[in-house]
Amino acid sequence: MSKYHHVALCNDCSLERERPNFCNVVMWLRKRTWMVGTVAVGFTVTSLTTAYADVLSQKRSQAQQLQSQVTRLQQQIEKDQQQESSYKKQLDSLTASLNTVHASLVDNQKQYSAVLSQVNQLQTKIQQNQQNLNKSEDELAAQLRYMYESGGQGYLDVLFGAQSFSDFLSRLSEMAMVGEQQHQIIQAVQSLQQQLTAQQAALKSDQKTLEQRRAQLLQAQAMDQSLQAAKAAALQNIKNQETKDKNAKYTVESQLKLTQAQIAEIEAETQAAEQKMQSASYVAQTQSTFTNVSADALIHYAEQFIGLPYVWGGTTPNPGFDCSGFTQYVFAHFGVALNRTAAEQFAQGIPVSRGNLQPGDLVFFSTYAPGATHVGIYVGNGMMINSEDSGLMITSMSLPYWSSRYIGARRVMNAT
Repeated sequence: MSKYHHVALCNDCSLERERPNFCNVVMWLRKRTWMVGTVAVGFTVTSLTTAYADVLSQKRSQAQQLQSQVTRLQQQIEKDQQQESSYKKQLDSLTASLNTVHASLVDNQKQYSAVLSQVNQLQTKIQQNQQNLNKSEDELAAQLRYMYESGGQGYLDVLFGAQSFSDFLSRLSEMAMVGEQQHQIIQAVQSLQQQLTAQQAALKSDQKTLEQRRAQLLQAQAMDQSLQAAKAAALQNIKNQETKDKNAKYTVESQLKLTQAQIAEIEAETQAAEQKMQSASYVAQTQSTFTNVSADALIHYAEQFIGLPYVWGGTTPNPGFDCSGFTQYVFAHFGVALNRTAAEQFAQGIPVSRGNLQPGDLVFFSTYAPGATHVGIYVGNGMMINSEDSGLMITSMSLPYWSSRYIGARRVMNAT
């Protein structure tokens, strides 16, 4: 059977519940067979005690179930807190790792910058040496040309143009000295250039090593950041779950407190009712005030209002009824005066056990607070007619919502 989650309103408040979608309610109501009996002349203390005992047993069972839920939720909250603590420690470890990697990256960048600066300086020196070498070669060449090629003469002409052998040796010595000087300069520049090139190659190797190290550090940093993000998300999820579990626990604890309050009230009502029912005169006097009413006629009359909208505080068909306004209106039509609220109606009449329910009995439920907060009219076969959020309708009392909140019934008329 499909179910719809919605809010059902009674005369005093709003409440949440589940209900089935009943089709052809009117058709079913027309075809029903009424099992209307005559009200017993007397109600014994045993029947009254049974009426309360059934509800009390049910409420105690419900309280035990709620207490078990509270315990399970508390255990889950403790488990959530342990996971939260574990994730926090892992995040602290990842944060420390990230700080170490970041420090290594900063140091790596400093080393890389220093090596790059040295490479650039060596490159500048090599260029300067090359320029100096070129300049020296040009100067020596110019000097030779000036010394030996002045006047358009060739080298041999310069040598053999000597005036004496001594002049020849002098000229030859000068040419040798110039050549040797040029050779020494070239060798010195080339040697320095080779040294600088070797240093530059070594520094470039260091630079490459630093680049590789930087790539490794960046990869480690990305991995740590990814893990930290994942752990942070997991931590947030467990915090959300912990909040959800705590809210669920608070809700169940509220339900438990409500059920415990209901148990206490039922126990008090049981004691008070038993004291009243000890008096045969009280029972007789109460029954003597009952009006004789045809249960079939009462249910058929109530049936005509099916489909009317629920109206908060409503006591008439136009614009609509709330739960106790509906019962008050229907019974008033047959001369039975009911009080206004569900709680007040619960204090009227004579208690009836669930096993002895008859059409026309009032059935009560505790929904949002201790005591009776919702009321309907029993129509037989475990069904009731009542005004709820979806309007006035036939509802099964065996539904989990209604069954778990049922607190008792009252008989306020002599069914005929």
